[in-house]
Amino acid sequence: MQQRLTMGLIGENISRTRLPAALEIMCAQHGLTLSFTPIDSKGDDGFDFDATVARLIADGWDGVTVTHPFKPVSYTHLTLPTIYS
Repeated sequence: MQQRLTMGLIGENISRTRLPAALEIMCAQHGLTLSFTPIDSKGDDGFDFDATVARLIADGWDGVTVTHPFKPVSYTHLTLPTIYS
């Protein structure tokens, strides 16, 4: 059984991102399957970055990439492997 990674991208105006295609290639090279969900905040004036990240963690996501305009606030959620601590 292949390991499945649940990942996504949080940002604004991300509908044309090529990240899923790149991640699919890398996952396939390592025998992994990918479930990728873009989370586009465009047009959502009430978008809550912190609540979204908390929900993704609670839902067991493996990771998420963050882009404009949320990069500056994303560091508060950063978790590094112990090798970098």
